[in-house]
Amino acid sequence: MRDYQIRKILIDSKVKHNSLVKEIIKKNNNSKVYLIDLRDKSIISRFSFREGKETLLLTEFPGDFIKPCPGTGGGYLCCGYLVINQPINCPMDCTYCILQDYLGPSPLILYVNFEKLIQEIDMLNKKADAEGRIFRIGNGELSDSLALDYIGDFSSFFIRNFREKKNLIFEFKTKTDEVEKILRLSPAENIVISWSLNPQNIIEKEELFTATLERRIKAAKLVQERGFKVGFHFDPLIFYPEWQTGYRKLIENLFSSIDTSGIFWISLGALRFPSSLKELIKKRFPHSDIIYQEMIRGMDGKLRYIKPLRIKIFREIYRLIKEAAPQVFCYFCMESPDVWEKVMGFSPSSNLHFQSIFENYCKEKMKKF
Repeated sequence: MRDYQIRKILIDSKVKHNSLVKEIIKKNNNSKVYLIDLRDKSIISRFSFREGKETLLLTEFPGDFIKPCPGTGGGYLCCGYLVINQPINCPMDCTYCILQDYLGPSPLILYVNFEKLIQEIDMLNKKADAEGRIFRIGNGELSDSLALDYIGDFSSFFIRNFREKKNLIFEFKTKTDEVEKILRLSPAENIVISWSLNPQNIIEKEELFTATLERRIKAAKLVQERGFKVGFHFDPLIFYPEWQTGYRKLIENLFSSIDTSGIFWISLGALRFPSSLKELIKKRFPHSDIIYQEMIRGMDGKLRYIKPLRIKIFREIYRLIKEAAPQVFCYFCMESPDVWEKVMGFSPSSNLHFQSIFENYCKEKMKKF
């Protein structure tokens, strides 16, 4: 069930004969198709935000698909995640989404030169194998991993190309319930399907065109019953007057449906965004009040809740998670060492230490599968 649709498909003339392009057009015959010359850059800068999210551009990517997670620096710990920039942009419309500031009102972009991506995946696997390491990688940084899965068979592409690469753990990260194609596939021990979660009232107000909380949890249960490992991201945690009740009910609902032994990881992260996004949220989403909470400019320049409030929220969420699933691996996304200490009782000493902790955990987890 989708709450959005693609109305236009733009085809870069240099890929018009690509077999995947032809396949996508055939599968999406209700969309209007236009052949364009991307040398005229103004063609893809004429959209409103909503029009961009309903328009798909098919082209080639000239650079490297696989890159380190950009993180934020400034004293906040980063776990060493790798990202695949494929696809770009998202058809859903979360009020706090950094993509609206980073990408502007641009179309969704799918790069059809998958053969280049396969070469990069193979090279990364050789590097991991040679160094005896495990790398975590996903494609949910500049888009939702499954939001465009109905357009092409992308989930099967990633599962097929990572299934036998035991030194690589691939993560889908989504706010949809688009798991129909995944459910047709055999599970793989190094594939994780993850959901970003928030209370339903936050979803309705701040995460527009996304699946409801009920649908997300139901989808997670289905893929877990199919044999896949799942993950969850309580990120961004959003403060509002009834936040304790809302998140408590969310966690109770989640762990009454999901087998905790099959959860690979859970991350926690509080709402944060660059100051340049504040006016954009105010203009595009006048109903939202997330920008009116007390915030400070963090060490990375992003606006964040004041530290005492972050710690209060984290402590409560962490406590609820650990009471329901004490064995589950939890970590913070882009938080300072002192917050780790005050909430979890320890802190990685550096980014490299954080990466090492996570990598060793993954190695032990993989042995048990």
